[in-house]
Amino acid sequence: LSDRKGVFELIQAYNSLDINDKENTGLVFVGAGELLQKMTDYKNEFNLDNVYILGHQTKEVVKELLSICDIFILPTKQDPNPLSPIEAAFLKKPLLVSSKAGNSKDLILNNENGWIINEIREEDLIKNINKIAQTDRSHLEQMGEKSFKIVSASFTRKKASQKLISFLQKIKK
Repeated sequence: LSDRKGVFELIQAYNSLDINDKENTGLVFVGAGELLQKMTDYKNEFNLDNVYILGHQTKEVVKELLSICDIFILPTKQDPNPLSPIEAAFLKKPLLVSSKAGNSKDLILNNENGWIINEIREEDLIKNINKIAQTDRSHLEQMGEKSFKIVSASFTRKKASQKLISFLQKIKK
């Protein structure tokens, strides 16, 4: 939970939602970092009952949490190749990922399996959270299936190994 991940902006945007929108949505934050206490204090100050800040968790717990969530959100301000949206896609989740994530365009076909957010600003985050909240659950499930197809075609160990070999061969020449 660091400034670079855009998580504080996400909790602030959630807090700015209309009360009716908050009743049907929630956020789960997993991880440790410099913003853990600040986010916990913010959650408590505004009584955000549908926000869960769980701190560091084992990879098994993270996988279980991802499996029960409806969507994966990463509003990162800078990350060349984050693994967490790849993991979420393998678990058939729709994605809302910042364009600042280096792999966002490889993982997301806009509106087919998720959305790419261009700026980490409160109004953009609110707009996207509302878009997610208004998306029918069965459509979110279809989007998750599309995420799985995309990630399975491009992000397997075999594909990564082939790309590395190809890259190394180009350097060798």
